[in-house]
Amino acid sequence: MVFIGLVMVLIAAYFRDWKMSVAAIVAVFHDLIVTVGVYAAVGFTVTPRP
Repeated sequence: MVFIGLVMVLIAAYFRDWKMSVAAIVAVFHDLIVTVGVYAAVGFTVTPRP
């Protein structure tokens, strides 16, 4: 959650127009949801151990 918060701050600073910032943040969340959905559909387990 800290990483997502920092990414949102960076995006807001990079895109000066608030509409572009919101669109980029929505795109990041969309990518995150799609990735988690594909992992869940395939049954891939993500663990911190190698």
